[in-house]
Amino acid sequence: MIPTKGAHLLIEAFNRLIEPNVTLDIWGEIPPYHGDSSYRAKLEAAVAPDRRDRVKLHGRYDNADVAKILSTIDVLVVPSLWYESYSLTIREGFLGKCCVIASDHGPMGEAIQDGVTGFLFDRGSAEDLAAKMELSIKRPDLRKQIAENEDKPVITVEECADRYALVYRDLTGM
Repeated sequence: MIPTKGAHLLIEAFNRLIEPNVTLDIWGEIPPYHGDSSYRAKLEAAVAPDRRDRVKLHGRYDNADVAKILSTIDVLVVPSLWYESYSLTIREGFLGKCCVIASDHGPMGEAIQDGVTGFLFDRGSAEDLAAKMELSIKRPDLRKQIAENEDKPVITVEECADRYALVYRDLTGM
């Protein structure tokens, strides 16, 4: 978890939430970023004092634990500030039957139909992210409907390889 992944934005949005019983679990190793090892401390300091008991930075996890982690959450937020090339995290959330909230740009914005297969928020906007988080809290029926929607763009490795092979054949004429 590096600054461009937007965890600080997620905390800022969390601080804006009205609902008093919401918790925030942030998963991922926080390595030094360009030699700066202070990001974890910055994240901890960014949590509003009255919410510190409701935020947990879990740190590194094994890939084998992804399904277990996803089964414990109501909403998966992907607040990335940069252009993800594919956003495997969104697809893992889809497969884990989570309601996903993500930045609205690049492949993340292309992967989600706002309000149908997930929620999109304006990249970098803690205010808009908080609004989408509030919507998912106030509308558990919609959150559940989105989480259970089967029309999500998740393909197998084999399907992905077949698509790349078609592109290659189209480009090379072979």
